[in-house]
Amino acid sequence: MAFSAEIWVVGVMEETAGKYSRCKAMSEDGQWVVGLSRKSGLDWPFFWSKAGGLQDMGNPGGTNADVTGCARYDDGSLCACGNIGGLGRKWQSGSWSVLPPQPGGGVRSVYAVTHDLATGTTWIAGSSYPAENEKAYRYHAESGSYIDYWGYYQDAYGVAHNGWAVGKNNWGNGQTNPDWRYDHPIFIFDWSQNCGGGGNCGWDQLKRFAGYGDTEYYKGRATAIGPSAKWATGYLTYNPSDMGLYHAFKWQVPASPQLAPEPGLTWSRPVDLGVLGAGDTLSFGYCISDSATNPVIGGTSYGTFKYGGYKAVYWDNAGVHDLYAVLEGLGVDMARWASLARVYGISADGNVMVGYGAYDDDNDPGTAPVDMGFLVDLVSTTPQPPTITQQPAPQTACFGGMATFTVAATGAGSLTYQWQKNQVDLANGGHYAGVTTTRFTVTNADTDDVANYRCVVTNLYGSATSNEVALSLAYNPPTTPVDGTPTGDAADRITWRWSDVADETGYRVKDTGGTTESGDLPANTTEWQENALSANTPYTRTVCAYNPCGESAGSAGQSKYTAALAPTYGSGTASPTVSCDKSSSSAGL
Repeated sequence: MAFSAEIWVVGVMEETAGKYSRCKAMSEDGQWVVGLSRKSGLDWPFFWSKAGGLQDMGNPGGTNADVTGCARYDDGSLCACGNIGGLGRKWQSGSWSVLPPQPGGGVRSVYAVTHDLATGTTWIAGSSYPAENEKAYRYHAESGSYIDYWGYYQDAYGVAHNGWAVGKNNWGNGQTNPDWRYDHPIFIFDWSQNCGGGGNCGWDQLKRFAGYGDTEYYKGRATAIGPSAKWATGYLTYNPSDMGLYHAFKWQVPASPQLAPEPGLTWSRPVDLGVLGAGDTLSFGYCISDSATNPVIGGTSYGTFKYGGYKAVYWDNAGVHDLYAVLEGLGVDMARWASLARVYGISADGNVMVGYGAYDDDNDPGTAPVDMGFLVDLVSTTPQPPTITQQPAPQTACFGGMATFTVAATGAGSLTYQWQKNQVDLANGGHYAGVTTTRFTVTNADTDDVANYRCVVTNLYGSATSNEVALSLAYNPPTTPVDGTPTGDAADRITWRWSDVADETGYRVKDTGGTTESGDLPANTTEWQENALSANTPYTRTVCAYNPCGESAGSAGQSKYTAALAPTYGSGTASPTVSCDKSSSSAGL
């Protein structure tokens, strides 16, 4: 695939001495950028977009600020986080709000935010500061609930859609073992299991690079994790003789991490990404795309290669790339850019990157360049109209209740969404919300809402229309199913059967105590095989139908024995040989 490219100059907030701007983070779709610029003699937060340019976010703390994370809500608006006036804050609906304090009054710092458009879930991660040490935390913005994690000097620097996080941990300056005083990259996957009291650890440190020596002291941090938690990045020491030298890494996140009795470095090793070229001695990974097979990592390489200083780079399966050289090679006019220094943010598809570099802002070669924020868009020259990747499903709402339709799509650039009712565009208001987002909701549903719904997804190259699906109404819970005849299929399984009833959206098979054994079965199901049962044992089950209005009463109940185990002889022989001192016969066997 061929590419063209563009670079945007973000600009500065004030044309004063010491002016600068640096882009610090970007939303997954590349729409929103947040960063810092000089204003009133302070480091001041801003947000930026191609359409709106540079916008002041305000600085309620009145001191140097830092903005650290960025996401996009379902309605297209900006969500951000930062440390403003010494307090962790969230930006939403055009203003900053202070995150709730740690129990006991501990101050919080915030480093990352992510929003999942499919589920509407927003996670914020960072560090809290109780009296004894730092603790990594995870904050669920929709419910306002926190989990403060156990540990010594832990920070969470990146968080995925599922709430998994990466960061760093050390065991405090009072430790006699120097290795325990160093920062180590960590991965947290189970926030309910924190090793408190020993055992059941839902986190672990990452290993050293291959060839480093597993008994050598090492240092590093994990800085970012992809939205789908497939890969993470950060940096680690690569030379045990010089603990000040780091290389960027990529690390494949385990698909099903398991609890361990204690942190034991049990996962695969991070991959050393190296540096841009001979003469560079440092590299750092700051951000990562969402590809499962070819993640793109943004960062920097430092040293004397090409010129002394930091070079903005990105890594993929093909190796390391000098972003400045890539842009020049694609014909982008870089005459006013002296250099690009760091890539701090990257879109989920890996095509859009933000950071800062040295820029001739007054177009005068005789004056020194200033640090200037940039956005780089590697735009595919092959048109990519939207493709629907998740079709909406038909919904049934209880009269006066709610139904939600969800769609997902991919395509080049920014995608826009428009939900339609009977092929006519909808507007927010009344019963309808989210009509220009991936999640469209009907509330207080009545007969006027019974219709067909679909979503039209559009970008610069065209549009795609989802399947049309129906919204129907239910007025009461469904009637009770009638039991069928179960069969004992084997020593460990029984198939339960029942009649299909009207106006249901699914079924549940329950034991005599009311515990659901089957989970939620889909509509029109009339049998379910239950496994992992004991041999030659009687079981009784009832069946309930359900819909959005509620659950039916349970069926009368059906009972069945599992089959008995086949007999065995001696050491397990199933077909024995029988002999006697007179004659032999197999009769009766």
